[in-house]
Amino acid sequence: MVRTKKKRHSTKSLFDDAVLDKCYNMALLGLTDVEIANCLLIKKTTLELWKRKHPGLVEVLNKGKAIADARVARALFERAVGYSHPEEKVFVSKGEVIKVDTTKHYAPDTAAICFWLKNRTRNSEQPWIDALKHELSGKDGGPIDINKIETIDTENFTDEELKILLDISPKLFGKLNKKPEEEC
Repeated sequence: MVRTKKKRHSTKSLFDDAVLDKCYNMALLGLTDVEIANCLLIKKTTLELWKRKHPGLVEVLNKGKAIADARVARALFERAVGYSHPEEKVFVSKGEVIKVDTTKHYAPDTAAICFWLKNRTRNSEQPWIDALKHELSGKDGGPIDINKIETIDTENFTDEELKILLDISPKLFGKLNKKPEEEC
């Protein structure tokens, strides 16, 4: 019986200055950390380890990603407000190719406008949002304890409100002074 030697994994790091350049360029292209690791033929955990060991890697990744994000933000802004760019149109007339320099115009895009405003005003006093969010809490900001509810006056509830109440908490109806079946 012939024994074969087990292959050992190399303990030598594949990280070098060329990796910094590659990572920067990939971040400029908008790649995520997972995609960058895949391109480098390493695991994401290895990339995370390199980021902890080599602060310069974090710096180039952040710089490249910031530039990519800025380019996308600029493109979104241009789409929202409308823009123009030079364009060469090519025509064929009587077998002859004619090239004409023109300017192509793009009207503002309402979807881009909405997206821009919702994100830019997210933390302001009057944000552009589709719906308001409401949070309910119990005493002193704690959770609502439905186990302590003894009676609920459902007399002024609409049928729709009673159905919603039934959907969100069937256990609650055992404690109501009027059953929803009687109301609906």
